[in-house]
Amino acid sequence: MGAGDFPLSYRAFPSGAIYLSYAELGPPEAQPLVLVHGYTGSSEDFKPLIKVLAKTYRVIVYDQRGHGRSNHCAASKYTLSNLVGDLSALVQYLQLDNFKLLGHSMGGMVALNYCLQALDKVQLLVLMSTGADSLQLPVESSKARFRRKLNQNRAFSWVEPLKARLGRDTAAHMTRELRTTDELKRLFEQTGRENHRRVDPEARLMLGQMMAQLPNQESRLHLLPPGSKIIVGEYDATFAERSKRMHMLAPQTQLELLPGVGHFPQFEAPRMVIEAVTSTSVSGFSLPPRPMTQSKSNS
Repeated sequence: MGAGDFPLSYRAFPSGAIYLSYAELGPPEAQPLVLVHGYTGSSEDFKPLIKVLAKTYRVIVYDQRGHGRSNHCAASKYTLSNLVGDLSALVQYLQLDNFKLLGHSMGGMVALNYCLQALDKVQLLVLMSTGADSLQLPVESSKARFRRKLNQNRAFSWVEPLKARLGRDTAAHMTRELRTTDELKRLFEQTGRENHRRVDPEARLMLGQMMAQLPNQESRLHLLPPGSKIIVGEYDATFAERSKRMHMLAPQTQLELLPGVGHFPQFEAPRMVIEAVTSTSVSGFSLPPRPMTQSKSNS
């Protein structure tokens, strides 16, 4: 069975007036581990990690509003406070406590903001390819221009938003030179196409703008749980420097800078992500070799 060749049984939980999709894998009595996907992604983005992590944790993934199998909503409802509220609704619905929380990209922003308001519940936070301030991304400069592009070709390549979000050179590296196995490259491409097909165009527009107007949480990073992890690829042009700065402001965290890796460590270096979450060495699994890393921790 390959990295993505296993079924997830999805159910729904309520968050305000909408329902969001979630799935679980792993022993019900194990410590919960919640994974939060990024902008225009879905819970499927974590398939390279779930099967291995579920040997240790009760792994919980969900699709954020407007993504994957979850409900769409009015454009005005795609806000950071609602995304954080959705995560809070999931935690309350499943009655989670003392759990680990991992967020990737925009999901890391959601996870960070949730953690800072629920420090009594989150035992460990893992921030992957993300930041604690607004991105000021060079995305479409006006709503009208972006809507026109979507209306002209709603099936345009899923790589285009990646280029807009992270820069053409970074996107080219990710899509052509993923430092991973052929199996995970195929999974990355298949997942990306499916995510693009499912995402609400209004979510793509409004959440892209939201990330350019995020509240700066850098002054509160010292509050994060001790031992929390910051993972970023050296080729992640948007988040590599931000991640280093977050670690500098939160010396109780551990920084993993991954050489040769871009914006999607779960596809490019899944072994490294799993080891960061579990704090144990991974062996006996069909994963790409662990890249050599520069690791910084509070000593």
